[in-house]
Amino acid sequence: MLKALLKVNFAALVSWLSGSGKRGSKGKGGKVKGIVYALLMLYALGVFCWLFGQIFQLLAKPLYNAGCGWLYFVYVFIVAFAVMFIFSVFAAKNRLYEAKDNDLLLSMPIPPTVILASRMALLFAMNFIFGVLVVAPAVYRWYELVPFELGSFVCILAEFLGLCLFSLSLSALFGWLLSLVSSRMRKKALVETLISFVFLAAYFYVYSQLNKIIADLIANNTQIAASISGVAPLYWIGAGAVGEIGSFALGMLVMLAPFAAVYAILTRTFIKTATTKRGTAKIKYEAKEQKVSSRSSALLGKEAARFFSSSTCIVNNGLGVVIIVVAAVAVLIYGSRLRQLMNMVMIPTDLAVCLGTVAAAMMAGLVVPTSSSVSLEGKSIWVIQSMPVDPAQVLLSKLKLSLIMFLPPVVFFMAALFIVFGTTAAVAVPAFILSVAIIVVMAEIGLISNVNHPLLNWTSETQAIKNSSSVIISMVIDMVLVFTVGIGGYLMLSRGVSVETTLMVFAVVMLLAARVLYGVIIGKSARKFAFLG
Repeated sequence: MLKALLKVNFAALVSWLSGSGKRGSKGKGGKVKGIVYALLMLYALGVFCWLFGQIFQLLAKPLYNAGCGWLYFVYVFIVAFAVMFIFSVFAAKNRLYEAKDNDLLLSMPIPPTVILASRMALLFAMNFIFGVLVVAPAVYRWYELVPFELGSFVCILAEFLGLCLFSLSLSALFGWLLSLVSSRMRKKALVETLISFVFLAAYFYVYSQLNKIIADLIANNTQIAASISGVAPLYWIGAGAVGEIGSFALGMLVMLAPFAAVYAILTRTFIKTATTKRGTAKIKYEAKEQKVSSRSSALLGKEAARFFSSSTCIVNNGLGVVIIVVAAVAVLIYGSRLRQLMNMVMIPTDLAVCLGTVAAAMMAGLVVPTSSSVSLEGKSIWVIQSMPVDPAQVLLSKLKLSLIMFLPPVVFFMAALFIVFGTTAAVAVPAFILSVAIIVVMAEIGLISNVNHPLLNWTSETQAIKNSSSVIISMVIDMVLVFTVGIGGYLMLSRGVSVETTLMVFAVVMLLAARVLYGVIIGKSARKFAFLG
């Protein structure tokens, strides 16, 4: 029985890595799609490996020369733990405490310990994958300097596996806390969204300060080593990685004991944990007059309610909104520095506005909500299809939500550019029209792409939002569009065409494209949407 559950769980993991749906990819086209996703995933993983390899290459030689090899592995395991914990805590919450098939599996003649073991094995595999991204390049960089020793390598490998179990135990604990806290709130997605954005903000901050952090670590390695050596568990783990058997045994004990305790508790309480229906925040009933809304308003409200009820939607599809708003605030705060920079590189004010217009489009094109809005209907798409509503109205409601989300931040960003650079109306007006028109075109491209390439048989919203082919297609087209505008504008300006004329030409082209794509949506796409499923 355990073997069967492991097979199912690891098939889901492979499905997540390859971007396939619930039934897998069938036929030649499905296989090609799976190969493409696998290659993209391997490329992304390779980039992370390269990044961590570069970081630890800078640390390895100074720490080796200073005789602080144990400190090097303390850094490695701290970074690996952070990556594993961040990427697995929400998975632990969903897999252990809020799995949709808990009741089904517990109703079968399957021991609860077997169900728990299969899910813990899946979470361990996830921790292992994310941990390898850090540890593998770090070990490679270390053995570029240090002669290879089998005993030390075995210790490193054993401690890495122990670290995966330690991360798993803390992920299970914090996943339980997240499940408990979020279940007590009316807006359940709010907690997950806030935590996700905190993680993102921390990531961007650390990445922006990476050079300074590495320089400080190298410059102060002696003082840091003296401080960390006083923290016994960290010293045991680091020293054990370089072959000190006594420290290795103590370090393994430190990492395995929490996992043993957490697993023992979960084994005894799994049935209660999996079947408990936690209370939610009570909503006081208030008698109100029923409001009648139009079909378009009702459809728009439906789209908004679904979007803001899912932290996955908010974090992934709303990331561009956050980036644009942050960029606009940064432009206002650091406006004088931006003007000085433009003067140093001899870029005129009007040209800076052009660059800002293209930058706004690039930020918005990261992920457009319309590229997954149809897929999110899932198997219940027949519900909206069976209603007395024109399919074109349904698609337009999805388009409207995307525009309502992205247009105000883009307008704010463009206004910040106009304020900082003090451009003329002859430049500001076409630049504003162009920025709005590009957003409309991107949203329309995403919607058409999703109608043509929907993923309706997903088991998790993440598949529809991240792994759907329509998302990849729309992102690629959006980036091609941005680069086309940028390169085309550069060619026109280099040939003496004025900034005003260049902006106006592209604004008119984008408006015409928006009108053509609108016709496709209410025509061909609407007819196709009516028979999806």
